[in-house]
Amino acid sequence: MHRSKIFSFVVQMSSILILVLYPVLVYASTVSDTDCTAEFDSGTDSDTQCSSGQVELDATGKTNGSGDFTSRIFDAGSNASWSSIAWTPYQPYLKELPDNEGVESAYAAGNLDMTNDVLLMHLNESSGATSFTDSSGAGNNGSCDDANSHCPAVTTSGRFNNGFDFDGGDVITVLDDPSLQITGDLTIAAWVISTVTTSANAQGILNKMYYDNYWGKNYGFSLAKNSANKYYVFIGTAAGARTSVLSNSAYTDTNWHHIAAVHKSDNSIYLYIDGVKQTATGSLALGSVNEDLDIGKLYGNYENYYWNGTIDEAVVVNAALTDTQILDMYKRGANRLQFQVRSCDDGACSGESFIGPDGSSGTYYSELTDASTALPSKTLGNVSNNRYFQYKAFLETSQSTISPALLDITLTYGSLESVPEFSSGIYVMTIVFMVFYIGRRKDKIFV
Repeated sequence: MHRSKIFSFVVQMSSILILVLYPVLVYASTVSDTDCTAEFDSGTDSDTQCSSGQVELDATGKTNGSGDFTSRIFDAGSNASWSSIAWTPYQPYLKELPDNEGVESAYAAGNLDMTNDVLLMHLNESSGATSFTDSSGAGNNGSCDDANSHCPAVTTSGRFNNGFDFDGGDVITVLDDPSLQITGDLTIAAWVISTVTTSANAQGILNKMYYDNYWGKNYGFSLAKNSANKYYVFIGTAAGARTSVLSNSAYTDTNWHHIAAVHKSDNSIYLYIDGVKQTATGSLALGSVNEDLDIGKLYGNYENYYWNGTIDEAVVVNAALTDTQILDMYKRGANRLQFQVRSCDDGACSGESFIGPDGSSGTYYSELTDASTALPSKTLGNVSNNRYFQYKAFLETSQSTISPALLDITLTYGSLESVPEFSSGIYVMTIVFMVFYIGRRKDKIFV
């Protein structure tokens, strides 16, 4: 084909594409709430408030642990297809830890750097699972002994997505690996529910330890709860020295708690309960051990002390996370921000119900299923085409001194009208001309 014909062909095809895509491009629109004045303040608060440009729980909401915010009603000006919802939380809420040593940077606060992550068990497997995926990228997958009834049972009520219930005889075993033979900086953590508060023995959460009281050779690390219902971290050296750091208080409730421990290369040891550093500290070298790592079991006096309750989001990091990072890790599960939406055929949204992704009132848009390190953006599902639109934000917290915060939200929609009035005549005439032109020149265009 001659160059001039190629150029002519490209121009003509580009013109056709522009004509076809023009209505779509023109009608891809967004509406947003970004500040209190005339935006968030135009909605309705229920135990929430807009302060410093963000929606958060008010004093009553923090005390009660929840509140909600119903937005103003958005008007697309004509019948529209509402396609997506994107929002900026102050920090990640109801979001699992980043996979594959992920590093977050998009949030105003709460970004986590999991570069040195060597074990990350989301425990999202389904019923009957006998193998468990390590999402850290280190390949330290786990398994359980189903033949001898040592596999935990799945629960859909994990702290994040699914979790697993341990009945006092279940254990997930991660085979020893050099990446888990840590002697310096270390962070271990998990979300747990303890359902047995009267026990003669300790109950193990995470354990990688050689335990032999007879010879005084107890070294490695473990995270557990003792018979007095205090959480603790145990550190031992290869020479046989050992120490424990206990929580300030005993815990006899059946609520979720985030338990974390940090060992630093200077041998200092710290324990955190729900993001709070405990008063007691320790100092001891950490002895590397080639034992397997167990989730839900602790060794002691030639016996196994098993966990009774639920475990979720277990993690081992070959780094000493800071106080702020441990608190941020806790806030990911303690604070929750979720949304439901509705489109309406009238400006008062009379008669329509708020719904989640599956079209029911029982599901929500959130970061719960978001593995990305970016800010949340979700495609809307089961939303009818209507002129008007409204969202409802649900805010929850597990601690009365903190609250999730919504900084802004953006909704995307596309008009179902044809073309703008000011250009409709020109557009139609151009389409007619192009169709006529192509019909007359098809033999020269398509050569």
